[in-house]
Amino acid sequence: MTRHMRLVLIIAASVVVLVVAAVIAVLALSPGDSHFAPGSPEAVFQQYIKAYQSRDFNGAYGFFSSQAQKQLTADEYALNARSFGNVSFDSNQRILIDRVEHRDSAVILHLTIENIFGSGIDLNRTSYDRSIPMVQENGTWKIDELLLGINPAPVTPTK
Repeated sequence: MTRHMRLVLIIAASVVVLVVAAVIAVLALSPGDSHFAPGSPEAVFQQYIKAYQSRDFNGAYGFFSSQAQKQLTADEYALNARSFGNVSFDSNQRILIDRVEHRDSAVILHLTIENIFGSGIDLNRTSYDRSIPMVQENGTWKIDELLLGINPAPVTPTK
């Protein structure tokens, strides 16, 4: 085997090793669903997001506090969600709970919403922060702001 051929084989093997290492790193570092303590504010918010994503708007409405529910009926909320709230969650978006701020019988979930778009060398990432207030009612954590997905819901009742 010539010296030139050995050099080509070494470079090819190095490239294969780098590609395999990159795939392993991406798979190992990609976050999946987070598992929070049952009944915790984080778990309740995650359940709300899953209900909303599956278009179970009546189920999602049940995660709101009684104070938030006074703003719209369940039917008005579902109508708004079907009409305006079809914000799709996809594999290019991640919702991260950065921290939980405890305030007496309430908490504030501090979220970072990341959006990834493009591919390869033109991969772009944007993010923004969002706070979600939660209160405890009858021993259960509830979201204390009416949301469509992760955005504030319009509170003008439809007629």
